[in-house]
Amino acid sequence: MTTLYLNFLLFAVVISITPGPTNLIALTLGHRYGINSAFAFIISAASSASLILLLTSQGICQCIYYLSSVTTNNGLDRLYMVNLVIMEIILDARYSNSR
Repeated sequence: MTTLYLNFLLFAVVISITPGPTNLIALTLGHRYGINSAFAFIISAASSASLILLLTSQGICQCIYYLSSVTTNNGLDRLYMVNLVIMEIILDARYSNSR
């Protein structure tokens, strides 16, 4: 279990240092106000990104656990159910963003 959390932490760090708007804000803060102000922002941005990843992964794990407890004839039924859940999440996200 510790290896799982270490892998998750490594992924969160790598995804945090990739180029994006958060890193541009941190760069601008560091340039204007110094490293101490930027460091506080970087810590809060990295921890919030890790929290989002953790909550998302736990939700997907719960969906897979629930679907694995459903009695089905073969594995294809389970894959179909997982596909339905993922498609529902994607469609819900698209609908909520279009408002």
